[in-house]
Amino acid sequence: PGEMVIDWVSSCPQGAGSYVAWDDGGTSNGTAPGYDHATSFDMGMKGQNYTLHYATMTNLLPSHQYFYVLGCKGPSPGFPTGGMRLRDPLPLRSWPPPDREPIWAMYGDMGLRADRWRNLAPTIPGLTLLHEQGGIDGVVHAGDYAYDFIDNDGQIGDQFMNAIQPYASAVPYMGSVGNHECGGGNLKHFA
Repeated sequence: PGEMVIDWVSSCPQGAGSYVAWDDGGTSNGTAPGYDHATSFDMGMKGQNYTLHYATMTNLLPSHQYFYVLGCKGPSPGFPTGGMRLRDPLPLRSWPPPDREPIWAMYGDMGLRADRWRNLAPTIPGLTLLHEQGGIDGVVHAGDYAYDFIDNDGQIGDQFMNAIQPYASAVPYMGSVGNHECGGGNLKHFA
């Protein structure tokens, strides 16, 4: 309780001073350094290199609304002098207090599209709405994402991750590798 780990991927190179900063709009805020897991070199996506980072947010109040930003302090592609904020602030609801059982959404085998007639799997807006109503505290995704991350030079994976971002960036989101992510380029895109 009181801590959450944020993982993210960016074009910031290893050692560029990645960080997470958070605020609740008044009484609770902080900044934590990011740690670099690894850099994935040219996954076939137009020669771009990506680094996987993580940082731990601390002293969080239970079931509290925060906003967080991710960034890097040092030089990175497109920002040779440094100082890059990766995106606008994202909302985050911290973990519930110990006396309340968390509510989990659990699923697997979810592609970006339901079929050739629907451009978005119906589960995605349903989970987004459930999150917005405060109905879930966390998500477990038991493998098989996007169908498939690597398709269309990684654009299907990007579209899938953008589609689930409203809830996947706002509550703990734990994923595991499924048979579609095993081996080859698709595993690189999953990581």
